[in-house]
Amino acid sequence: MKTRLPTAALIALVLAGRAWGAAEGYRLDAQVYIYRASDFHTVTLPGAKGADPRQVVVIHPPATARFDRDTLELAGDTFAWSTGRNPPEKFSRISIPAMVLVPGQPLSLLSTAAVQFMERSAAGTLEVRNIAGDSPEAPHCRFTFTFGPLAADGALQLGCDLNIAAVSGREKIPGVELEVGKPVLARFAGQLDLVMRADEWNALVMPAPTGSDYNLLLLLKAAPAAGSATATTVAVRPMTAEELDRFVTWYYRQPQPELVGPAIAALDSSGLLKDRAEVFVGFFAEVFAANPDRVETWRKAGRQQGRTLSQVIDSAVELSSPGAVLAEKEQSVEQNDRCWGAFFASGNPAYLRKLAGRLPLIDDLDPSEFWVGATALWSLARNAAGHPLVRPTLEAFRTTAEPRARDLIADVLGKDPAAIRDWIRAQSRIFAKRGSMSINGLPSGGLRDFDFGPVSPNQELGHHP
Repeated sequence: MKTRLPTAALIALVLAGRAWGAAEGYRLDAQVYIYRASDFHTVTLPGAKGADPRQVVVIHPPATARFDRDTLELAGDTFAWSTGRNPPEKFSRISIPAMVLVPGQPLSLLSTAAVQFMERSAAGTLEVRNIAGDSPEAPHCRFTFTFGPLAADGALQLGCDLNIAAVSGREKIPGVELEVGKPVLARFAGQLDLVMRADEWNALVMPAPTGSDYNLLLLLKAAPAAGSATATTVAVRPMTAEELDRFVTWYYRQPQPELVGPAIAALDSSGLLKDRAEVFVGFFAEVFAANPDRVETWRKAGRQQGRTLSQVIDSAVELSSPGAVLAEKEQSVEQNDRCWGAFFASGNPAYLRKLAGRLPLIDDLDPSEFWVGATALWSLARNAAGHPLVRPTLEAFRTTAEPRARDLIADVLGKDPAAIRDWIRAQSRIFAKRGSMSINGLPSGGLRDFDFGPVSPNQELGHHP
């Protein structure tokens, strides 16, 4: 998920529609992107008429749309960005599964997402607020597609009612530089009609309402549905490793328990469990605690995967009572990992305070204690910029922390994470020369590369056991 548009990739889809015979329907594939118009100096859209930037533009293949140096090419049954199948960085994608429609029968896809933000209270402190997923102020996405009768020349007539609200920014909080205030929504609403030929990708570009800088790009392809089985639902495709990473790392900002099953199904083959198993234990423990009625189903799904994942799920079930991870007395690298996983799932700042309280352990000459403090320091530094709750939580905790913890929190908030990483490396080497610690002192099973969330580019510290 792109950080410039936090909710653009949040979409999990709940589908509603009547049963259909696949042989009489059409498969509809869709790709949805949101982009900021001001990110581009020159945009050339085939089919655009006049100079009105608020018009809806329909692009039929073959055609090439240009966004400065980036291009989108529609070539009949295929499309390609200049960056390949994935869009350029300035585009945020909303994932939508393929669906089957019968002419004249509407099919609706709906997603909502709960959102957290921070607000200054009357007492002057920063407090976390929640926008429920069913609130009109929450990010949401609703598409209703309907195929009309087949035209005489074989063309398909597709209607689309859409209503989208995506986070385009955050309200400013006086005295706080991070974008953690109440979400500002960019909204799209309207009725689109498209005439298209089977097996061809078409594009629609829809500007957001006046005052918003965000535009919607919708790619659509229809084809006769294969097979004869009758379907009443559309399966969500398995997550990729990148999607699984985003789902777990930002779950607390938009909880989606309906996607936990697909996440479990994708996890074993993703390779993300290596050296990160305890992060997932903490994550699932919090998710299970919040959804006790679904735990048995998820546990069965885990048992269908590999042994490591099954053990992760079982361990999470043992810690699935509310606050169980937080109440653990153990001080270890693995417990630090579980705290991060539980934080990703809940957004509870108590996990951050627990990690911050362990920072002074970095001065301990005992290898296991040193690495508890080191992993806490590194992980907080790495996440202070990316996770909006980390910095204000540490700023508040610093006022009551012991002197050494205050100094280390100041390092987290003020120093480049790369400098902190190098300092940890230097400290471990000093201790090794003194004979008080092995350079390979970090216990196996923890995040040996000191990386968060579940998968990111490695930032190795150089001490593998």
